[in-house]
Amino acid sequence: MDYYFRKDLKNIDHTVSIDVPRCDNMLCLNESPYDPYQIVHDEFHQIMKRVSLNRYFSEVTGEIQEELIKYVGHGVDSHNMIFGNGADEMLYYLFTSLRDSPEDYILSLSPSYFDYKSYSRAVGMNVKFLNLNPDFDFDLKKYITLTRNKHCRLAVLCNPNNPTGNLLNYEKILEVINRVEIPVLIDETYYEFSKVTLLDEVMKRDDLLVIRSFSKAFSAAGLRFGYMLGNEKLISEIAKVKTAFNSSILVQAFALAILKNKETFLKKVEEISKSRDEIYAKLNLLPHVKIFPTATNFIPFSFGRRSDELFNFLIEKDIALRQIGAHPLLKNFLRVTAGTKQQNQYFFNQVKKWVSAAF
Repeated sequence: MDYYFRKDLKNIDHTVSIDVPRCDNMLCLNESPYDPYQIVHDEFHQIMKRVSLNRYFSEVTGEIQEELIKYVGHGVDSHNMIFGNGADEMLYYLFTSLRDSPEDYILSLSPSYFDYKSYSRAVGMNVKFLNLNPDFDFDLKKYITLTRNKHCRLAVLCNPNNPTGNLLNYEKILEVINRVEIPVLIDETYYEFSKVTLLDEVMKRDDLLVIRSFSKAFSAAGLRFGYMLGNEKLISEIAKVKTAFNSSILVQAFALAILKNKETFLKKVEEISKSRDEIYAKLNLLPHVKIFPTATNFIPFSFGRRSDELFNFLIEKDIALRQIGAHPLLKNFLRVTAGTKQQNQYFFNQVKKWVSAAF
């Protein structure tokens, strides 16, 4: 039977959901601790009164475009936008539209978002990486050189970067945009936390794209809603590989309710950012810890070779963190997502308890 399928699929793993512990305190996946339904249920039900799920088309589609345009600003209109099943689907469509031969590849920094690799390979593209420097900056000259190959189809920069959490050097990003001869994608999934965007540049150029998500700042990881912004010609080409009715009307209705309550969610972002800073300050006082500040809702930290012990200890205490040590720059590192005040305090108390016994 495998005779009928692409030969390269033999060497590709399934795209699967992330394997993490299931605990009451899920501080591992950079999710918001707040349930969006508790915030928008009245608005959502009002919208659903005029939505017919037995129909393909709905006025909600136009309404969410209008609300997104107002939220995003920077002169964006409906021709500069495509939305769908999370930022991941935007990546999948983008890679599909760019792939022209089995030798084609995208370029990413490393460590960075792991699914750049998953989705590029899923569509028959390769991926090449440039390792970050020890300070999580990157070598501009080497990065640009790697884009010069005729098979390099896209340069990707995640800003802020996941899993390191840092913002990339803004001037270097502009240098990349100005000097490379291929499209550039800026992943702004954590924009609401960092407040840094390249959208002004997007609207001036025909080779720059930005993706964002409702999964983090808008508390809707399970909703699966994301969007991509770019020059009209770029968006038009990407839309050619988009499936018809790729975004559920039900999802659009909920996303619309979120946007109509965006100020509440943005206040939650400020609360989460404050909690993140409090976690950082407390952890940084502990002995034997190495920790990095971030512009996201998570913190990378390490207790060296004993980090795995802490990871397992916390599972026993019903706290799930993320192990992010696959790359040498983050060897023995864990990642904690800011949760509720109660979760954060419980997490810190347990870490402090473990440190007292371990060292």
